[in-house]
Amino acid sequence: MDARALDEIQRFLRAVGKESLFDYYSVRADAPDDVIAAALRDKRAWAQGQQSNPKYRQEAVWVIKNSALSRRALIDERAAYLDALRSGEESRQAQVLALFIQGSLADGVLTPSAEAAIRQQGQRLGLAPSRVDAAIEAQLRQSGAVRTTPAPPADPWAELGLPRGADRAAIEQAYDEKSAFARRNPDGRVSGELLARLDAARQAALARPEAPTEVVAPASPTPVVSASPSEGRGAPAGPSPAAPVAAPPRNAPASPAAPAPPPEPLRPTPTLPPLAASAADSGVSGLRLAGAAPPAPPPGVARALPPGPEGAVARAPARACRLELEGPEQRAVTVGSHGRLTVVLHRVGAGPLPGRAFSDREWVTVDPPRFDLTAERQELTIRIDGRAMGRRRAVALVSFATDDGQRRSVTIDTRRRAVWPAAVGLAAAALVAAGAWWAGRQPPPPVAPQPTTLEVRVDPPAGQVFVNGALVSDNGSVTVREGLRDDAPAQVRVELDGFAPWSESVQVPARAKTLVAPSLVLTDPMDWRPAPEAVRAELDERAARKAIDARSAAWGACFAAHAEGAPGSTQSAELDLRVNARGAIAGVDVGAVSFPASPAWKACMLRQLRAIRMPLVSGDYASLHHTFRAALPSQGAP
Repeated sequence: MDARALDEIQRFLRAVGKESLFDYYSVRADAPDDVIAAALRDKRAWAQGQQSNPKYRQEAVWVIKNSALSRRALIDERAAYLDALRSGEESRQAQVLALFIQGSLADGVLTPSAEAAIRQQGQRLGLAPSRVDAAIEAQLRQSGAVRTTPAPPADPWAELGLPRGADRAAIEQAYDEKSAFARRNPDGRVSGELLARLDAARQAALARPEAPTEVVAPASPTPVVSASPSEGRGAPAGPSPAAPVAAPPRNAPASPAAPAPPPEPLRPTPTLPPLAASAADSGVSGLRLAGAAPPAPPPGVARALPPGPEGAVARAPARACRLELEGPEQRAVTVGSHGRLTVVLHRVGAGPLPGRAFSDREWVTVDPPRFDLTAERQELTIRIDGRAMGRRRAVALVSFATDDGQRRSVTIDTRRRAVWPAAVGLAAAALVAAGAWWAGRQPPPPVAPQPTTLEVRVDPPAGQVFVNGALVSDNGSVTVREGLRDDAPAQVRVELDGFAPWSESVQVPARAKTLVAPSLVLTDPMDWRPAPEAVRAELDERAARKAIDARSAAWGACFAAHAEGAPGSTQSAELDLRVNARGAIAGVDVGAVSFPASPAWKACMLRQLRAIRMPLVSGDYASLHHTFRAALPSQGAP
């Protein structure tokens, strides 16, 4: 489909609040052609009956005029329309991702963890990695934020202010406290650098093992080391002939005769502690098995490991359950002085799932700040302090992080109302009460003078009415009180298709009512007939007859003035009407009548019929046979 047709469809869908024509016509995208065709006919029949309803007139006119376009999109070129819908959906998801990125860049810096979260969000939204990369770069250029890739700190524990080997809960608490302090720094660049360092320190601390509890081996007067054949790769039990080294005491420097090799970057080779043995091997007090895993200690003897990074790295246990977030990850909310939002977390799998919830904005808090999904779901309340937002619209990022490293986020697009309805209501009630009390104590006000008024009544009752160049009505009848100058002329103009324009300068007296009754002159001969090759369309006869009956007083006056018959009798006339593509009666043929049809009666009827607006048709023309009936005035009636 061409871009112009797609734009026309999208403009209509925005007006009616629908995502696609499939949603508007209530059909599936894979529905058979006959099902869609039936839905198109039903909607068109509905539209024909709604043209006179001000609430649905614009929608009904579009459905009638663009029925062929709707059929082309839903049936003839369905594949092309579906491709356009998918492209539009990708654009909308990209907008959601842009809001998520804006929340991540609120501090002016893009950390590695924030970038990973953005890429994960893009994957959930179904966006290609190249589209996500382009969105990140565009937001970085637009916001002026910087991407940081800090090297892991030499001592993450010192950066976080924690003792070496602190547990995960202490790491997260220290990170939250220090990052909150860094965000309050007035210098955005300094704040971003501090946050980047804290983020790197947190990741490095979580990647290293917690310090294992040290258990000192029982003292032995003559400690020796013995290795089993399996541990010594087949060597006999006893001291190794390869350079036995005395084990240094804890925190003491290594012996210069046999220095210990430096630890590996993240998995150092642990040193085998002294083990109890016989006095015959008293010459050997320690042993390092280089390149092999440390042997298990004999029963009843504990292994002493050095603290901190020099100890072995414990592997994180496999996740037994998964954290899921119910509902969309981007939400919009409007608040007054305060607001709240409920978020539901789900646990998928067995076992508890503790964690914490936090926000990147001081005016957004989560209650409770920690969650423990011992059940399958838990509700958390996000509280928004609208008074502390600082501006009418802002974006906040609320994150939910489990103790085993899982994280989910919600981006909240918050708008603050300018006026609080409750306060306005109380103030209005107080003013009304005060006004009532004051009115009871005051004398009655003087009678207001008659306003300057101009009333326009057009015959036939239709057309656009202009007063002093401004359009004041499009149905031929209007009462004007605004924009008039006292004792000054007003320029009145009436325009109606098929009639000669009418204009006149009307003197409007001050504080008085002035009536103007223009009588329009018909210029259309009303003898139009469609060409042989013209396409005849189906007319909604119910809506057409309803439009004719709405003007019964106007065309009934033609019977009363020009039809001959007994007073009080009912006379009838059968007319064949031809309706053009604009919905105007442009041709009339007189059929059987119950009275002598005089030229004056016919001319009066043509004037009134030309002013009736019929339902629009999708073809070139439509026809309607209608019987007009009217009662003649009784004897002596005015």
